[in-house]
Amino acid sequence: MGLFVGIDKLSLSPDPFILYLLYLAFILTPLSFILLYLYLKLKEILAYERANGTLPTAIRYSATWGNPDYKISSAKGGLGGNAGIESSVGTIDLDWYLDLGSFGYGIQAPILYPVAKTGWNAIRNLLLGQNIPYSNMYEPKEKRAINALLTGKSLNELFGDTCNKTCN
Repeated sequence: MGLFVGIDKLSLSPDPFILYLLYLAFILTPLSFILLYLYLKLKEILAYERANGTLPTAIRYSATWGNPDYKISSAKGGLGGNAGIESSVGTIDLDWYLDLGSFGYGIQAPILYPVAKTGWNAIRNLLLGQNIPYSNMYEPKEKRAINALLTGKSLNELFGDTCNKTCN
């Protein structure tokens, strides 16, 4: 089977199967490398948490104010982002979990979240020129992040099973 079939003087008709293989080679291969990177990053975060605890991990990897060498960032194709990441409690917003968790765990998460989310929506509207309604709060994956913080769930409790299945 050649790259082109039905070649005549007027047209070249690409073989659909070959086009599909080219699609897989050029589209899905980079995607699989990105997914591999993300799961290796998750594995790194979980190992850091086991060695140092959840609070230092949240501070180090926070998407907003974490160490630039380590922080997760949806802008850099990082973990979570707007899509969220699968956890033991369902799809969770890892960015919000780490950002809120960097202040500590417990009751402060539901208090900090509306203030932080309103501020984030204001930044997006005023500085980034987006049109985000200020009522844009409490998406299900963000609620799960808040509940995980309230119940004191560690990153390993949330993502250990996910990582054990896909990170190795």
